[in-house]
Amino acid sequence: MAVHSSRRVDAEQRFRESMEQFDAPYDTASELAKLRDSVNMYEARYGMPSERIHDAIDAGELIEDRDVGHWIFQYELLRSVEEK
Repeated sequence: MAVHSSRRVDAEQRFRESMEQFDAPYDTASELAKLRDSVNMYEARYGMPSERIHDAIDAGELIEDRDVGHWIFQYELLRSVEEK
């Protein structure tokens, strides 16, 4: 019984800690810089600008795996944020 209670307390503590992130001030500039860094890292890794992702996939030059899917997501998110 004590183990079950201990696990519940641990789960509740983790939940409280995860919710604290929503009370923290959001640093938009910092998050945008992280997003740009991430996109730049993918461009360096794959040796092409993000604008070419879809054309490269269509041409068979790039396989759309999980990593490339994450790159696409990051790039589209960055474009969306920068357009606003």
